[in-house]
Amino acid sequence: MIYVVGSGPAGVSCAVALMQKGVRVTLLDSGLELDSTRSDQLVNLQDLGPENWQPKDLAFLKEQTSASIDGIPLKHAFGSDFPYRDPGV
Repeated sequence: MIYVVGSGPAGVSCAVALMQKGVRVTLLDSGLELDSTRSDQLVNLQDLGPENWQPKDLAFLKEQTSASIDGIPLKHAFGSDFPYRDPGV
């Protein structure tokens, strides 16, 4: 078992590369969990399989995201701001 710390773009890329080589990976990240509604939506996408995804199925991923020539003001994950919430610690 290999542990990859951090679920940002680099961590995910590392985990995917390892998994493609047949390595079992656990991705670790501190912070809050994605809310159950969005988590359920991701499970539904997984169950459908990418070949069956429709634009309406993916719409939630782009919620609360806006981009302009000034950049992206806040990078939402799966349409949610959960990575930025105060965990109350």
